[in-house]
Amino acid sequence: MGALIGVLFFGSLVFAGITSMISIVEVIVAAIQDKLNIGRVNATLLVCIPMGIISTLLFGTTTGLPVLDVLDKFVNTYGIVAAGFVYVLAIIALRKLPELRNHLNALSSVRVGAIWTASVIFTVAMLGYMLYQDTIGLLKENYSKYPSDFLNIFGWGMSIGLIVISVVLSLLPWKHGQNFNVKDEHEHEQGDKE
Repeated sequence: MGALIGVLFFGSLVFAGITSMISIVEVIVAAIQDKLNIGRVNATLLVCIPMGIISTLLFGTTTGLPVLDVLDKFVNTYGIVAAGFVYVLAIIALRKLPELRNHLNALSSVRVGAIWTASVIFTVAMLGYMLYQDTIGLLKENYSKYPSDFLNIFGWGMSIGLIVISVVLSLLPWKHGQNFNVKDEHEHEQGDKE
């Protein structure tokens, strides 16, 4: 009976992992599909083949766990925290908070006001503090005592690479005929109702 429970338990973990991976990759595939205006199969191959090759080469070796550890640390610090900080800071600096608040209020059943604005400002302050602390910590001492060359390639190098890839992808033009302007579509719907 114990063997059956073990197989069912670890089988469910494998199933959860695979479905989680599919949902993560699906976001990238959909973005590539929209950006390049290509079919689902081509977008899936364009994303999954390089991911499969890179993950096999990097994570299928004896250094796989340290590489994963460093990539995870730097992606969480600079891919998530830094990106969120810059994004929210840009919205505040460009004085777009009132416009964003009005947009949310127009489309949502929950009204946002001064508390929401204060929470956005608090969020950018906390993200900035977290980013500062993490960066100082990473500059003072090697993360988990990994060698500097290793961190420079898989940590700092990967972080810079993500920024470069993001800029390049954002500069690629959208294919003709795609309208992602929600405001125009919302105004069009409002005009139809009147």
